Amino acid sequence: MAKKTKGTVGVIGLGIMGGSFAKNLVAAGWRVIGYDITAAARREAQRAGVELANSAAEVAAAAPIILTSLPKPQALMDTARKIAAAKLKGKIIAEMSTFTISDKEKAERVLRKAGHTVIDCPVSGTGSQAKTGISCSMRAAMPRRSRGCARC
Repeated sequence: MAKKTKGTVGVIGLGIMGGSFAKNLVAAGWRVIGYDITAAARREAQRAGVELANSAAEVAAAAPIILTSLPKPQALMDTARKIAAAKLKGKIIAEMSTFTISDKEKAERVLRKAGHTVIDCPVSGTGSQAKTGISCSMRAAMPRRSRGCARC
């Protein structure tokens, strides 16, 4: 009999922060599908119970909600373009990195044009705090009709 989960979430970027988010979600009963370009990050996530995808687009195809935790703004843009090019039904993408709002808005425009919703969710805390599940996420929606990011 298959193990019952709370739902499915995707995580793109399985490094220190994203890998910690993924592991904590698995431990809390979520089915997590993850992707990272780094083999070591993929192996560690898989050992924690994360199902691995072969690409960011594959994560987006399998999960209605996607967390992105990436090391550089260019990685976010590359990921946004790959998800947009996959021509999928609208997804919710929570961008967890600590980039400038202008970097996040560039990616949001690409994803919005493809029918996706982006939520800016930078995380305050260290990698060790994220591993233990005590980091703090700040959420702000990026509204469809206005320029910029609405801050909570």
